[in-house]
Amino acid sequence: MFDNDREKVGKKIAGIQVSHISELEQKVKDMDIEIAVIAVPESAAQYVAEQVEEAGIKGIVNFSPIKLRTKIPVEDVDITLSFETLAYMILKNSPVESEKEE
Repeated sequence: MFDNDREKVGKKIAGIQVSHISELEQKVKDMDIEIAVIAVPESAAQYVAEQVEEAGIKGIVNFSPIKLRTKIPVEDVDITLSFETLAYMILKNSPVESEKEE
């Protein structure tokens, strides 16, 4: 996990050590990392994508709300669509909705 926030760097989040983004390239090489997950604000997403591509990452899972411009494969994940789908499934399976169908 990488961040540029000095308050987060060096700490553990969910048991994972946060490294400074400046260490990205070396960690990618040392740990043979191939896939990056980008979950940053829209304003930072393209910059981060360029950083991970330059570091040697081979593919990106993108949770940011913009289309990234890279030479490597990107899988865009629209989390709002996942929430909408889940909310629909919950509503469809709710007792109130089930009674309407009968």
